[in-house]
Amino acid sequence: MHPLVLEGQVVRLEPLSPSHRAPLLSIGQANPELYQYTSTPLTTEQAKPYYKKAFTDFEDDRAYPFAMINKSTGLLAGTTRFYDINWPYRNCIIGYTWFDSKLFGTAFNVESKYLMLCHLFDTLGFMRVQMNTDSRNEQSQAAIKALGATYEGTLRASQVNKDGFVRNNMIFSIIAPEWDEVKANLEIRLQKKINSSKLA
Repeated sequence: MHPLVLEGQVVRLEPLSPSHRAPLLSIGQANPELYQYTSTPLTTEQAKPYYKKAFTDFEDDRAYPFAMINKSTGLLAGTTRFYDINWPYRNCIIGYTWFDSKLFGTAFNVESKYLMLCHLFDTLGFMRVQMNTDSRNEQSQAAIKALGATYEGTLRASQVNKDGFVRNNMIFSIIAPEWDEVKANLEIRLQKKINSSKLA
């Protein structure tokens, strides 16, 4: 995949680079309890394999990691990525998403997912996009459902978290025939969030 920038009204997604590692670590360390169920690295030691995988998978054309830029400040606010990209079957997973807790509940994450899904379905013609979450992570489950993704089932003992916990993964997806309706609903939801932030 060529260098890719996806830009909306509140967020800009640009290629993740080594220079983003230190500020991202600070974001995670500011509220570590918020990221206990995720792959978010909270120590320098955890960060090493995390970023090695991100950049190695990018070189192998199996992932595209993004830095999430808050357009209102111009500052780095989080990260997300396409991963496990299966080009012949035109599907992938969106995940490894974590960002500044001050932006929780705003248009920031909704727009980032909207931009990513538009690129996958409208530009690349993908057939399926998957999202996974720890079965204990109710906040993440709610956020994924709110995007319009369908719950498909739970893979038991399918992943080991950074703390060694053997995790059950809840699997959600959006497929191409559903995309037009999901997209329309996302656009309505996104605009409401943007409008409400202007009134605040």
